[in-house]
Amino acid sequence: IMMTWFITVLVNVALLGITPPVGWIQGEHPFKDKEECELMIPLTAPVIHFNLQQATRGLGEVLEIVCMTEPEWIERNVQLEHEVPAELELKTKPKLPEGT
Repeated sequence: IMMTWFITVLVNVALLGITPPVGWIQGEHPFKDKEECELMIPLTAPVIHFNLQQATRGLGEVLEIVCMTEPEWIERNVQLEHEVPAELELKTKPKLPEGT
């Protein structure tokens, strides 16, 4: 099974009064394997930190930057008590077996 990986960021926005205050944000760019994804973390981390500071006026905090698949991203957010959005459009469509 081919998995697609995304740079995924754990953020804390407690100072903005958002609940739950901690959640994973998934990047837009897909990578074909985990190694390729992880090589990009050091290059993108400064931009990720800058963008979060801009978006939260300095009140948000990046706790962790890792690579994970979409199913992992959803599962980790559910563990943090986030609802799965009903209109969630997965970036990577599950491959259906031939003939279904």
